[in-house]
Amino acid sequence: MEMTKVNKQRLIFGPILLLIGVVLLIFWKNAPGIIISGLMAGGLASTINGIYSHCKYGVQAERDERTRKISASAATYSWLITLTFVGVLFYLNYFTLLEMTVLKVLSIVMLVMIGTLILFYAYFARKGDVESPNQLVSTLGQDILLRNKR
Repeated sequence: MEMTKVNKQRLIFGPILLLIGVVLLIFWKNAPGIIISGLMAGGLASTINGIYSHCKYGVQAERDERTRKISASAATYSWLITLTFVGVLFYLNYFTLLEMTVLKVLSIVMLVMIGTLILFYAYFARKGDVESPNQLVSTLGQDILLRNKR
């Protein structure tokens, strides 16, 4: 069965990273856990991604115009929600309603960012077609102008 070049690279690169992580774990005494964990996680993710992409898409294109449009819109809406959330966290901290460490804030912000991206992507993929935020704002603006002319 044929395989795309990218999937071949993923399936070669992933096990190599895993192997390097295991070798370092065995032979490097007092090795920093973050290095070994990162190598093994990256290798595992690359291998799983290669297998999944090959099984799902085969030699077909993984991305088309529709998925790019959905991804861009999901990322845009995710950033808008995340920036609003960061502003809320700022004011919660400013008025001492909630005190958090930097690690907690970054963790929560990353969770919100990734979570909203996944939710918006799933929503737009199910919906089918996507209006970008610029189109939505311009459409709303045109509607307001048309109402005022009447």
